[in-house]
Amino acid sequence: MKNTLLLTKFFPPDKGGIQNYLYNICKNLPSDNTFVLTSSFLKNKPKTPLSSRAERSGVERSLEQNILNNEYFKIYKDNPSGIYKKLHLTSFITYKETLKIIKENSIEKIYLGHFYIPYAITALILKKFKNIPYTIFTHGLEILETSNSSKSNYILKLCLKNAQNIIVTTNYLKKEIIHKYPELNLEKKIIKIPPGVDSNHFKPDLNTSDLINKHNLENKKIIFTCGRLVKRKNHQLVIKALPEIIEKVPNTVYLVGGIGSEEKNLKKQVKDFELENNVIFLKEIENKDLPLYYNLADIFCMPSIYNKEKGDIEGFGLVFLEAQSCSTPTIGSNTGGIPDAIKDNIDGYLVNPDSSRDLALKITELLLNNNLAQKMGEAGREKVTKEHDWNKLVEKLPR
Repeated sequence: MKNTLLLTKFFPPDKGGIQNYLYNICKNLPSDNTFVLTSSFLKNKPKTPLSSRAERSGVERSLEQNILNNEYFKIYKDNPSGIYKKLHLTSFITYKETLKIIKENSIEKIYLGHFYIPYAITALILKKFKNIPYTIFTHGLEILETSNSSKSNYILKLCLKNAQNIIVTTNYLKKEIIHKYPELNLEKKIIKIPPGVDSNHFKPDLNTSDLINKHNLENKKIIFTCGRLVKRKNHQLVIKALPEIIEKVPNTVYLVGGIGSEEKNLKKQVKDFELENNVIFLKEIENKDLPLYYNLADIFCMPSIYNKEKGDIEGFGLVFLEAQSCSTPTIGSNTGGIPDAIKDNIDGYLVNPDSSRDLALKITELLLNNNLAQKMGEAGREKVTKEHDWNKLVEKLPR
């Protein structure tokens, strides 16, 4: 493999789907050939590779161990000071830092983890003047929300046009890129690499007795959602569907994991519907505890909606795969990239994100039909282990 440098704003310890996706890409590439420049890692860390600093503190060693999981690819910190930002010189400083890393490590290829103007400009300059090719990863929002008349869109078009390859996570995103930029003839350079899952971490048959006792869930039927509490995730539809579900399955409880701007509104909706005994807000759930909650759940449900005004859509929904890896049936909406994560009527259901009636019927069916729920859960686990293993997915990357 060529020595490769990933440029990204989104990387652990920051949390999120893009962060996890890019980290796992790096984790499964040859460590000696993989380098990362990121603005998210260790806020006050000097711009030196973590793995080369024997004198780093115990806290830093612990954080490195936790994040890199014993994978010692080098990480550099990209953090232009405030004065450069005020002078609009961020791209210049980023280019200088990137060029330094390229010379130190004989970098032969660039990965853009996502579209971000300073990194995009850096990649374009390096290709034109240093003949270093780059591949760009796209995740949905940066494509869908960019106005056709904006400066960002002009740079994005240049970036897509000159990329060696474009990585997408779903067929939906591939179609959107081709549709939005037909003049660029991008189809042949687009490669689909969906998110992967660590099926040894997210696995079935875990002991959930402590969680049952903690939340008083003995003999309860559990619906579970994990994600930011924002309108796009559509928690409000699940709450709206609950009264109809409870009529047929009275012992149903809805567990809501996550924090966000909609928390107050969702709690008010719960109160208005008199569902205080049927909905539990869990706040943020640590990654180490997520498999337990997926195992605890009878159904994982997240019927996300598409906000056309903001171009805000579920690009994929890694949480569906995590739940499936734990043999939990899933329910999501027929929007964005979710149909790439859920095989309708096989490992879960796709529903109309505007219909609480449709959602209530599908949830009720799974809660009352244990054989069907088990069959879907097993199908999901089989799919994840066969189609979403990171070692197999990274083989699709252009080298």
